[in-house]
Amino acid sequence: MAHNPLNDLPKADNRFGWRPPETAPKDGRAFLITTAGPNVDICSWTGSQFQDYFFKQKIEPEWPYMIGWRPLPHPAPIGDTEKATREMNGWGDQ
Repeated sequence: MAHNPLNDLPKADNRFGWRPPETAPKDGRAFLITTAGPNVDICSWTGSQFQDYFFKQKIEPEWPYMIGWRPLPHPAPIGDTEKATREMNGWGDQ
């Protein structure tokens, strides 16, 4: 079986799947953060700091800027057609 890097992440210690800021990945991959706003944002490590994915602003890994983090979800399965994609995801006809 192929190695899944998600298995290397620290396990979530609450029912919502959020992890403490000090365990956020520093390998360049994007992840979700929650702030005291409360807001959810996408963030990544640039090699020297955490940075907002879209606006490229520095994000401090502490209250109130980064309350917690979690991995991005896997993308939805995609079929050959819109109808197939809806069926694969259990979305029904709309």
